[in-house]
Amino acid sequence: MHRCLPRARSPYWFAAGAGFSVLTAILYVIFFSVIIGQDPSSLNIGGILLVFFIVSELIALGGYFNLRLFFYLSLSGFVVGLGLFLSMLRKPLGGFEDLAGAISFMMLTAAGLVAGIIAELAKFGWQRYKNR
Repeated sequence: MHRCLPRARSPYWFAAGAGFSVLTAILYVIFFSVIIGQDPSSLNIGGILLVFFIVSELIALGGYFNLRLFFYLSLSGFVVGLGLFLSMLRKPLGGFEDLAGAISFMMLTAAGLVAGIIAELAKFGWQRYKNR
């Protein structure tokens, strides 16, 4: 991959995925407590950390198997989804904005994962076609 990322088949990918999920959860808690001004103890930190951990490890799994397109597309979907989620939380919560933000986060993350899988399958098919 690139110099700042671990090599393919390196166990450091899973540590990087866990670290990324913890950093994302910390960012979420800081954003929730500082920007919104609510007590972070009312959050379901375990569930949030579990979702961030699973998605981060799926993204790291793509890096482990040297799937560049999958890694970059799924990571971009995750970051865009998280940004939209946090921007929706920034507004005063009057109704279902927090739920809509969570759903949009999940949908954009899933779209990034699916786009990465489709791109890797297209790349694989193109290489097979080219090597005929």
